[in-house]
Amino acid sequence: MNAATEPLYVDDINAEYVCQLFKQLGDPNRLRIVCALLERPQCVADLAAEVGMEQSALSHQLKNLKNASLVRCERQGRQIVYSLDDSHVLAILVQALDHAEHVRKGE
Repeated sequence: MNAATEPLYVDDINAEYVCQLFKQLGDPNRLRIVCALLERPQCVADLAAEVGMEQSALSHQLKNLKNASLVRCERQGRQIVYSLDDSHVLAILVQALDHAEHVRKGE
């Protein structure tokens, strides 16, 4: 599909979901968390150190991201390990970051 020539139809349910998705990614802390998970799945302690947040604040943000289906968690022994929910999250981030870089450079 060529987005430049073909209109996209967005029903109410998808519109609500997409708006919630961008709302979650619109917070700098949550965006940093998701970007940190691009590299590898991580436990809360490692993720907290990487993004510079307290574990309690990070856990709250991870709950929001999980509810938005941006991240998922899996118990590994005594730890909960977080990762991106699926490859769509990666694609969304790559496109958004490419666009930000494009705009910043004035291309």
